[in-house]
Amino acid sequence: MKRWKQPRPALTQAFVPLVFPAGDAAQFDWSHEQVELGGVVQTIKLAHFRLAHSR
Repeated sequence: MKRWKQPRPALTQAFVPLVFPAGDAAQFDWSHEQVELGGVVQTIKLAHFRLAHSR
């Protein structure tokens, strides 16, 4: 505990740019959405896909 309570040096902020080559990385997720088709409200499953290169 004594070591944890001692003053610590100031933290430095850093920025790490995220760069992805085309086709290298992507995000994928599922969701359930409510839509109206022909006047009937239905729940559908939706796939979300985003390429990291294009952001």
